[in-house]
Amino acid sequence: MSNSSILDVHELYWYIIGLSCSYAGLAISLILAIPSILDSCVNILGYRNTTVLKNTATTLNTTFITIGEIFGRLICGVLYEFVGYENSNYLLAGLALIVFIFYLIVYLTSQKNSQILDIDSESRMMSSFS
Repeated sequence: MSNSSILDVHELYWYIIGLSCSYAGLAISLILAIPSILDSCVNILGYRNTTVLKNTATTLNTTFITIGEIFGRLICGVLYEFVGYENSNYLLAGLALIVFIFYLIVYLTSQKNSQILDIDSESRMMSSFS
């Protein structure tokens, strides 16, 4: 019996297909992320929507994606060597879950604070009319 699987992932075309899908997804995320970043800067932080803001948002987004590509591969290589493939996936999935819970708590807290601020501003407006 040979030790081959149905899909031989060591063929070159699988790497080409995988990298093509990966970079297509990266391009789509860039297209969707930049307008969201700009809206957050303008609506939440109060910046003016200028060319400088657009250039800064694009530069920061590209910089952090590049840093993630560099250090992500290094960290995953170390995890693969020390804990194995399956355990490193479990570890990274757990880390993603922790980050999701953290962002959810921050989001819910910010929504609660913005509602409190809205109520305070409405009460001030009503008291100024009386």
